[in-house]
Amino acid sequence: MGKKKIFAGALAAVIALVVCAGFALNIVTLNKISAIEEATAQSDASKEDGVIIAGEYEVKPTTQISDAYISGDDSGLSDIDKKTLKTAEKILKKTIKKDMTDYEKEQAVYEWMQKNIKHDEGMMTVIRTTENGVDCPQGVLNLKKAVCVGYATTFRMFMQMLGIDCMVVHDSELSHTWDLVKIGGSYYHTDIYSDTPSGKFGHFNMTDAMRGNGYIWDSELYPIANSYEYCYAARNAKPIDDVYDIPKLLKKSLEKRETAISFRLPKNDEKTRLIADRILTSAQSRIEVITDFEETYIDWSCVEAGGEPIVWINISYGEEEYSSELDQKTEKKIEKALDKVFGETVPMDEGEILDAATSDGIVR
Repeated sequence: MGKKKIFAGALAAVIALVVCAGFALNIVTLNKISAIEEATAQSDASKEDGVIIAGEYEVKPTTQISDAYISGDDSGLSDIDKKTLKTAEKILKKTIKKDMTDYEKEQAVYEWMQKNIKHDEGMMTVIRTTENGVDCPQGVLNLKKAVCVGYATTFRMFMQMLGIDCMVVHDSELSHTWDLVKIGGSYYHTDIYSDTPSGKFGHFNMTDAMRGNGYIWDSELYPIANSYEYCYAARNAKPIDDVYDIPKLLKKSLEKRETAISFRLPKNDEKTRLIADRILTSAQSRIEVITDFEETYIDWSCVEAGGEPIVWINISYGEEEYSSELDQKTEKKIEKALDKVFGETVPMDEGEILDAATSDGIVR
């Protein structure tokens, strides 16, 4: 009986050892598979085309169409690509004029797409095929609807047809795409999806610093964008003589339903930038309680363009907390300027003032 117990115990130990070894092997195997999948995903992300965005939409090449347009030979295209080429040719014929600069051509295509291509409301329900997908030029130009991938690849196709270097950029999280366009020897970020349908030029020809607000991308894969020569916000910034005029100018822009505005600050110093930031911080809380603008959200940054400080403001919807750091005298002056335009409100208590004591919303 004792021998049977010893044998049974030994057998149980062997079985346990085998089970544990198998379990450990499975863990190692799963870890290896996970590592391979992660490496593959990272590898796939380190390229422009063939990347899957939001787990659903693929960034597909468009050079076959642009090359056929430039060469005048479409014999190598599929029937679907031939249809896309003809549609794109008609659009460019109506949109592009003979003496336009590359910047003017880019803006003309941008405006055409804003006006004619709408957001796809049922992104996941549209049947995605090569012909009618909202993530490729074929479907976008046919349906007049697009997701961000469709906007980006279609805009790139038009730019390539016009001989303008253009890349489709995706963020590191593979959640969004936009374009990187080369104008006048420098690159600029352009995001038509974010400016459609309510906006206009809020995300047109941005620098890395401006685009970087909330997005990270592979800086080794894509060229640097640090020029302000053809940056829309810098080129169209309105000069102001007094930083305390910002509340009045902002309200006028809100009343006109403008979605992208920019100002050239009167001085290029730390305090002026802080005042501008503090004004916009307080303006946001006041705007929210005005019936006409209660769902309005302003997003801004301060950048230096050619040594001049530019306040760049986008107006959209949402909520966010802001803060700043200024002396009491300046705070009162800001409140006075805001009260004059937006009316008086209940002053902040000490806790709210302390919460607003630091700021990281300024790009220097």
